[in-house]
Amino acid sequence: MSMFDEISKQINKYPGLVSIIDEIEPFKSELNHLPHFGMVLFGPDSFKQGEVFNIIEYLKQNGFVLIDIKTKRLTKTETENLFLPTSTCIECRSLKWWMIQDSAEMGEFSAAIFYSEKATQNFNCLNQLNQYKGNSNPLKNNCGVIRHDFKAINVCLNLIHIPDTYGDFFKDTSPFYSVEELFSIFSTRKKRDNRDTIEQKQLANQLFLIELYSNNNSYYCFELSLYKVKYFLAEKLYRFCNIIKLDELLLHYRKLYAFFKQCSTREERYHVFLTNISSEQEAIFDIQSEIKDQIANHQNKRHFIDLISAYQISELLLTITDPNYFVQTGDSFFTKLTPYDIIIDLYEQLIIKTTLFQWKK
Repeated sequence: MSMFDEISKQINKYPGLVSIIDEIEPFKSELNHLPHFGMVLFGPDSFKQGEVFNIIEYLKQNGFVLIDIKTKRLTKTETENLFLPTSTCIECRSLKWWMIQDSAEMGEFSAAIFYSEKATQNFNCLNQLNQYKGNSNPLKNNCGVIRHDFKAINVCLNLIHIPDTYGDFFKDTSPFYSVEELFSIFSTRKKRDNRDTIEQKQLANQLFLIELYSNNNSYYCFELSLYKVKYFLAEKLYRFCNIIKLDELLLHYRKLYAFFKQCSTREERYHVFLTNISSEQEAIFDIQSEIKDQIANHQNKRHFIDLISAYQISELLLTITDPNYFVQTGDSFFTKLTPYDIIIDLYEQLIIKTTLFQWKK
């Protein structure tokens, strides 16, 4: 049986995801490289326990190369597609499906794509990664596996998930990556050992997002929370358009975030916050100007839609950069919400104020 047929058979077990098979078919000739790639799904408990970076480093020390990672909060449908088919495998009768749902609703997930140079058809990257995972029930593990060494809590909160087959690989990555994106990643890795500058920046951006998510429960600081939100929005903008000024702005946000983490006095933090507003606004105006130029010269409908989304996000970013915005919201706006909730709230409040209608004229 060919690898494509095996993957199709595995995916057919999940009726809601069979469309993935049609997406894979154009890449049938490239499946021979698939055994070198695997994925690790980090659950919300990995973030809450602050272990995501530690586990990534552990896997890198054991010969795996992290080549891409994406972080997001899953929808109810995405959660069910990931976990419902496996719920019958739970041995402990006291653990019900709603407990898996509750654990999934704790926060964000990350899908990390790893590469193994030593992988073969008979001992692929997924096989190798699963050696280090451990039993689903942490009580059955001994030292030397992730779920023991990094203190998984129970069957639901067991830090990571690694698919057993490549059918499950495509199922588990589906909330994060399109099939086309995955094969683009595989192709890039196959062609060269060192990823190009853009890909290095994208990976650095995603890893920094993980740091932000992992610090959601840190002590409250208005400026720290504000720059979390700014970075989230700017990184989202980065996905839609590649603008040099945006690279500079992301680096600027990282530096200020690091400063605010170390700074102990509110007066100094607030002074730095105020002195940077003008340069940040100027940078966003420059970014908007370039987005407008790209819209005027867009290549196709998809490109046009992406650029409109980019402009909408830049409007949100500009809004929260304006100090007058916080005259109404104040510190209390950031004390009760996570950065994810703040962004959703901003979208609900401000998206109708963006200039989408201008481009329709």
